[in-house]
Amino acid sequence: MLGATAIQATATHNRGDDAKSYFGPTFMQWQTNDANANLLAIVFPEGGGVDVPGLLLADATGEADLGMFDGLTDPFLAIVNDAADEYLIANAGGIGVGVKPLSSLDIKTPSADAAGGIILRRSTDNSAFAIYEKSNCLEVAFASSASGADAVGDFTTIWRMAPSGGFDFYEQAAPGAGGTNIARVYAFEGAGDGLTDLCAVFQGGSIDVFAEEATSLDSPRFTTPSGTPMSVKLRKDHPGLVCVVAVFPDGQEMPLKHFEYHDADKVAANVGCDNPLPADWPVETAEEREAKVLAFENGG
Repeated sequence: MLGATAIQATATHNRGDDAKSYFGPTFMQWQTNDANANLLAIVFPEGGGVDVPGLLLADATGEADLGMFDGLTDPFLAIVNDAADEYLIANAGGIGVGVKPLSSLDIKTPSADAAGGIILRRSTDNSAFAIYEKSNCLEVAFASSASGADAVGDFTTIWRMAPSGGFDFYEQAAPGAGGTNIARVYAFEGAGDGLTDLCAVFQGGSIDVFAEEATSLDSPRFTTPSGTPMSVKLRKDHPGLVCVVAVFPDGQEMPLKHFEYHDADKVAANVGCDNPLPADWPVETAEEREAKVLAFENGG
């Protein structure tokens, strides 16, 4: 062909050190700038506008207007499926897997205030979990709708595992019931006394406070002599709160068991209480709980 350069399949085509082969504004080059680390470089233009600095692996669908990479400005590698609606993308900030317009799950390393780890973020609501090592412990933390959260300080630690194998639960807001056959265990500051309770919430919304932090030094459990006879009574503060307490001779009480009820049917069935249900006490029907769990699982 007139004006064309023919390169046979068996021939060697060597551009030479530092010579550039251009593909539009992008070029390939065998770089020798670093005498100790010569390498093959693919150099994109500065990201911005319509020039996206990405290297794509795809079949014929890759020639379509994919759209999912619009706006990316950092160099990335991408693999697109045959239908061009799912992808894997990796850049210096992490790895994303999902569908357009944003990845449904981003995996990246937290900032330098943790010794390694990953952040898992959902694009549907931008909530994120972080798993990292800090102070010789493995920590799991959560950030709800944390826009751009990438530092440990952006997250609330849920629990951590110490080298000895024990688990530390951090105080948090009551998480609500999980789905069918699920019990959630969490730490909670109960009764506004600054002390930590260890709780379990069941699928019906019932909460069992099964362990409570030691009380103050003037508690009757410390000041009352051994062998002192005590009585046990059922105390129903209101239809959503039932306690089993030990009563000392002077009338002071020590909680033994603590139950919270947030299921509408159970609250309605709890009669003979000292007070009516507080106006701000959360109550849900089974249908409302199921809808909430389903919405969360679907990214709502």
